[in-house]
Amino acid sequence: MAATFDRPSVSTELARAIIGAAERKAQEMGHPFVIAIVDDSGVLKAFSRMDGAALLSVQIAQDKAYTAVGFGMPTDAWHEFVKDDPPLAMAHTGFCNGCTTDTRPGGAMAPGGCGDWPGVAAHSLPAPD
Repeated sequence: MAATFDRPSVSTELARAIIGAAERKAQEMGHPFVIAIVDDSGVLKAFSRMDGAALLSVQIAQDKAYTAVGFGMPTDAWHEFVKDDPPLAMAHTGFCNGCTTDTRPGGAMAPGGCGDWPGVAAHSLPAPD
């Protein structure tokens, strides 16, 4: 049995490229986003809060990226898993004190996107009227 093992993780170069691509997409959409990329352990690797993005989105984006990489699935898929179990759903909404998971749908953009790295999330709150 091996004493160590290798785990794939996102490189700094890929993380910066994902930030750039996400910012371009946000500009096309006309909404400022907060974009968070975490490594394979859920530690923040790259981050961008676009001008005008809501302060509340800072933690939400980080929590969504952490949740996506931690469970190996986008937060909308995890939401589908817990949505019909109120106690489980409430425990994973990010509303509990000290939570770092957020299973509310929307935000996590992978697997399948952004270089197939699951630890990517973007969040934007609607602008006030």
